[in-house]
Amino acid sequence: MGMIDSSLRGLDDTTRQRVLGWANAKYAGLSASGEAPAVSGSGTHANHSNAAASMESFLAAKRPESFYERVACLAYYLEKIAGRADLKTLDITRANTEAHLSKMPNPAFVYHAASSYGFLMRLGGGRLTISKRGEALVEALPDRARVRQALEQYPFRRALAKR
Repeated sequence: MGMIDSSLRGLDDTTRQRVLGWANAKYAGLSASGEAPAVSGSGTHANHSNAAASMESFLAAKRPESFYERVACLAYYLEKIAGRADLKTLDITRANTEAHLSKMPNPAFVYHAASSYGFLMRLGGGRLTISKRGEALVEALPDRARVRQALEQYPFRRALAKR
């Protein structure tokens, strides 16, 4: 535990929170002895519930103020903490539900988080990934002054329609 303490002590708050979120998501199903608890069935329900609780606490700490910011936080969590890649709109809306957040009125918020705000990038085939702008936003949250700086550092220019 001393090694963990000394390792975390040298990190800034944002990085420390990201590392702890990742460790919680990865190891939340272990008991204090390091053994995985006995779970009936496939065992995925307990780990799934722990990951959802961790995602819920991650979003509570970030305090996104809009659905677009929430989409960026969910995508960030899924990619950087849960280790998922190549997200689809359904992955993000499912994560929203699993984290017990209010329902997004329209899945188009995911599309607009990419096309209107630049928080996500489209990879083709309906796949998405968090953009540098989206990463900067999430890492700056909940500090609104840092959010403004992050968005200025990574400006977004909408693509012009082809004529």
